Amino acid sequence: VLSAPAEAPNPQNSAAVSLLLLQLLTPSLCLQLIERSPKTLPRSMVYVSIITFVMGASIHLVGDSVNHRLIFSGYQHHLSVRENPIIRNLKPETLIDSFELLYYYDEYLGHSMWYIPFFLILFIYFTGCFTPVAEQSRMPVAAVLLMGPSSLYYW
Repeated sequence: VLSAPAEAPNPQNSAAVSLLLLQLLTPSLCLQLIERSPKTLPRSMVYVSIITFVMGASIHLVGDSVNHRLIFSGYQHHLSVRENPIIRNLKPETLIDSFELLYYYDEYLGHSMWYIPFFLILFIYFTGCFTPVAEQSRMPVAAVLLMGPSSLYYW
């Protein structure tokens, strides 16, 4: 028997779960959008864009998780990484470089890898929606043959 905890859920855990769901659902929705667009890129380019998006979102998710844990430990967000009192006391010194690298990956590289493919896919989808599509001038023969029995059935 499964039982629910008596206390209210932790908002940080709820945020982490929603970010994880965003990371799982958004690439599949973007893939569905681009496959339904009349104007599209080559399939390999679409897959590279989706993979880049997932990698950027993963970097951002890891960076945000570490950032939330640091804030709970006393990290001052308005200071740079090296000027923070909690980071200054870290030993060995190379660990400070690791936090600076993680911050750079999260804020610059991760966001670029996340936003550029996302907006590229949305741009291609919405511009494809407004391109004229050559319409067929008459119904195919199979549709005409099926129209008779179908209309009799519904009548």
